[in-house]
Amino acid sequence: MKTLQDHTLIYDKDCPLCVGYTSAFINTGMLDKEGRHPYSQTSSDQFGSLDMERAKDEIALVNRGTGTVTYGIDSLLKVLGNAFPPIERMGNWRPIHLLSQKIYSFISFNRKVIILNAANKGQKSCDPSYNFTYRLLFIILSVAISIIGFGNLLKIVGYETPTISMVAFFIGIMVLQLSFLTKKSLKTIVHYTGNMMTIFLIGSILALAYTSLHHLSGFVVRTHKTMVFIIILAMFVEHARRVNLLDLSPSLTISWLFYTTFFLPEHII
Repeated sequence: MKTLQDHTLIYDKDCPLCVGYTSAFINTGMLDKEGRHPYSQTSSDQFGSLDMERAKDEIALVNRGTGTVTYGIDSLLKVLGNAFPPIERMGNWRPIHLLSQKIYSFISFNRKVIILNAANKGQKSCDPSYNFTYRLLFIILSVAISIIGFGNLLKIVGYETPTISMVAFFIGIMVLQLSFLTKKSLKTIVHYTGNMMTIFLIGSILALAYTSLHHLSGFVVRTHKTMVFIIILAMFVEHARRVNLLDLSPSLTISWLFYTTFFLPEHII
């Protein structure tokens, strides 16, 4: 594997995805042993022309020899392209580059909502900038996937209008939960909604996995009720954890649990 010498990625050590792929770059020899450095341990004058604010949103790749810096998808293309030149040529083709840039930004701006961890006090934060557009897109996509996932679960227990039911469910829970946040800022409301939809996204993936196994092999976890209970319990625990980290009222978790269990059809619960 061809190594990109004298280059360092400034990564977010609290982002599992960032930790994973930067570690892979070093372990496979794409970068040398000094090929990554945590953002939280980086000073503004340590790497010449590094833009510390931009590096929160787009991973920075610093050339330790010249001090030049690339950001975001261009950083990844440079590392991958050094080892596999066709990847860089294809990635720099304008339509693919534009699409890759949008996908990268979508993940980067939402990474702290997708995986929410406790803040490391006393350390420099690498939290990305708040981007309303990408957060809204994440919420919409999560709702769509959740409707499909939970709709399939309702379908296998004989519910006649699963899609309509799930649309009604999400309208209802949005109205209920946001009624507790009327005195909060728009940023807080959108941030909480993004976290709540991540929880439903996790649940819908579990539901899709279960229904897929059921359709392919007839697999059933004793009763469908058992599986629904497992999914709700997992989402409840994660909701409580996130509400605590967001420093919001526990009443949000109580109302979430009440509405979620109340809404389910009698023949499921």
